Order: sequence, then structure tokens, then C-alpha cells
Amino acid sequence: MTKAIWRDDDTTPTTEKMPAVPRTLSQRSLDFRESLMLALSSYVRESHLDVSLAAEIAGTSVWTLQRRLGTLGMSYSHLLQQVRFDAATEMLADPGHRVVDIARAVGYDDQAHFTRAFKRIAGISPTEYRKSRHNA
Repeated sequence: MTKAIWRDDDTTPTTEKMPAVPRTLSQRSLDFRESLMLALSSYVRESHLDVSLAAEIAGTSVWTLQRRLGTLGMSYSHLLQQVRFDAATEMLADPGHRVVDIARAVGYDDQAHFTRAFKRIAGISPTEYRKSRHNA
């Protein structure tokens, strides 16, 4: 947005940039979530990626991190599941990766736990997901 400024020595207006309107709270919250998910994706291989490490990565306190996620209607564990799911779907695109190896790579101790978590989000198993991607 611009506003006209009249100079004393001239009647011609000049324009001056006004400060950008701050983003809405919801947009900043979504940016925060996306930034945090991106940062956590680097650490996804750690099976015990706890909230205190995530808060440190985000440069905030545990309480503030949990509060900010709460405003988005999600918990830290939900966010972590989503980060792991996103990493797994990328790896499933490569048929050279076995499901058991993907499970370990995204921080699950065993394939069965990974399969249940994946199915809870996608509605299908990792193997079915891979087949559907291959047929698409």
C-alpha cells in the first residue's frame, strides 16, 4: 500500500512505501508449522525425537512450542507423525527401499508399528501406498 506525501516545495505527490501489513496470525502459525516440519525432517531418523529437542530446533521453549501447535489444533506427537509420514512417502516412491528399512529410517523401531502409524494417516498400508503410486 502506498500513501501520497506532499512536499512543501512542490504540489506533486511522491509515494512512499508503507510498512507491509503484518501477516495474519493464522498465516504466521502455518508458516511456523511448515518451518518446524522442514527442520524436523532433518532429524526424523532419530526414534526418540522428543519435544525438548524440537523446541530447541525451533528456538523456543517447550511450553511455547506446545502452545503454538495447540493454536493449530495439533500436538507435537501429531506433528512428528506427519513429518515421519512425509519422509516415508518420499522413500516409498523408490522401489529399492524395503518397507522395513523405511520404517527404521523414519524413526520407528519395528515395521509393524510403522505400518499401523502409516495406515492411520493414509488409510492404506505402506505396501498398498507404494503399489498405488506405481500404478498411477
